[in-house]
Amino acid sequence: MKLALFKLQLKNNNFSHFPALKSQDSADGNKYAEINSNLQENFDTRFGDFRNQQQSFKIFAQPFSFELQYAPQELQLELIDLQSSIDLKADFKDVGVISFYKTLPSDIYPAILQHARRIASLFGSTYTCEVFFSKMKYIKNKYRTNLTDDHLQDVLRISSTDMKPNIDGILIQQQKQYQPSH
Repeated sequence: MKLALFKLQLKNNNFSHFPALKSQDSADGNKYAEINSNLQENFDTRFGDFRNQQQSFKIFAQPFSFELQYAPQELQLELIDLQSSIDLKADFKDVGVISFYKTLPSDIYPAILQHARRIASLFGSTYTCEVFFSKMKYIKNKYRTNLTDDHLQDVLRISSTDMKPNIDGILIQQQKQYQPSH
């Protein structure tokens, strides 16, 4: 809904929700409306896939209560075996979804495990993307909207890495390099 509103406003050169564009005298709203339209199409395509996969998500998240007749044929027999196991049902309640699938025997439930890996990988990449955009939003707050793309890329690279710089080692190395000679 927001993207549709933005598109309409941009076509009319109304930049009320875009302070950086508002400050430019020669901003072309139609150009940005077209970019917005492409973004909206990409969102519809990407998230339309999620709507089509609802049953797959339910099998993944609720394998013990999923109605077998709605399951894909390649999963039905394994789901019957899974739902019949009291021990596995207890394990599912005690550990998280991902941990449960990690402990599921691959020789007995190969199709269910393949299905679970496919679904889990979707959420893993989505989570990574959400974390990244959250960091970008934090970095580009209202006081830093003029941050260049190059600088934003550098700051995002630093903020999204697990590496911990050895500050003490760097300082010692710098001191050695710049000590005045006698």
